[in-house]
Amino acid sequence: MHEMSLAMNIVEMAVAAASREGAVKINEVELVVGELSGVLIDSLEFCLEAAARDTTAGTAVFKIIPVKGRGNCRNCDASFELDSLVSCCPHCGEYTVEVIGGKELNLQAITIDE
Repeated sequence: MHEMSLAMNIVEMAVAAASREGAVKINEVELVVGELSGVLIDSLEFCLEAAARDTTAGTAVFKIIPVKGRGNCRNCDASFELDSLVSCCPHCGEYTVEVIGGKELNLQAITIDE
């Protein structure tokens, strides 16, 4: 389950950032997770709660913002939603699709108490 190692790294980054700001408590952690990132959001939520225990993020709300997959066809230059990393263009049928969105996993923001 790679979500646990991701969760541990996310919590570690949030706690370090909060500590640099002199925070005593993290209230919210906002994450952006692409639907094509390979991350199972339900598993990540569970792992984040476990990883945050006994840290300044222990009572934090983890807000996960999902991002739809987006692709661009190199053949006809059409842009469209993707639900898979391997797809053909719905406009011309070619398999020349470049993924341009939906693979991200970003720690977007944290809200703290100083």
